[in-house]
Amino acid sequence: MSRSKSKIKGWLRGFAALALAGGAFSAVAQGKGGGSGGYFELSLNGSWYQYSNGAIEGEESTTKVLRGGAGFAYRMLSNTALELSYMTTQTNDRFVVGVTPTGQLTQRARILRTTNLQNISANLILYFTGKGTPFRPYVRGGGGMMIREQKVNAVDPETGAASSIVSSSTSPKVQSISADAGVGLSMFVVDSVAIEASFSVYATDLDKDEIFLHYAAAGGLRFVF
Repeated sequence: MSRSKSKIKGWLRGFAALALAGGAFSAVAQGKGGGSGGYFELSLNGSWYQYSNGAIEGEESTTKVLRGGAGFAYRMLSNTALELSYMTTQTNDRFVVGVTPTGQLTQRARILRTTNLQNISANLILYFTGKGTPFRPYVRGGGGMMIREQKVNAVDPETGAASSIVSSSTSPKVQSISADAGVGLSMFVVDSVAIEASFSVYATDLDKDEIFLHYAAAGGLRFVF
């Protein structure tokens, strides 16, 4: 979805405050000898969910999201890491539109819209606690590249044949520079394996009046070695 630049200032201020707090906690913990860095982490995450957007033209409109990703990080200090990450997201929207040509009855078309996003990012991660603690909240921020592609398939809801009123289409792949920020929590079940939950915001089209924002919630595992 798109948001104007003025509408995302609050997001930026909020993340800046979290990053400063994370940096402060990181510095304090490091100064108290909260453990050394010099080790690697591998994260695997994903999510799947579906929700209803209500009835449109007498038929339920739904959105289904499938997401998967991975990250490889180097913990250079007890509370600071650099991470390279990849995430792919497929969003499937299903809804019906009605078109009424002049002097004719309303005709309907079922739209199946698939949007594919890929995010490749490099991030700085600041942890609020050091290695050895079971709960490790963190904030992260960085940037990279977003790749977008969208396909629209329009069919007749009665026959399933190609719609005569709405054309199917495939947009070309668009690559753009992106910025991202997020928060997360790692809950270690053993010293080297954690269950992790995270929420991230990706922003692109930064040079345009309408900035494209993509929100990503995910859960998974983190391995320390």
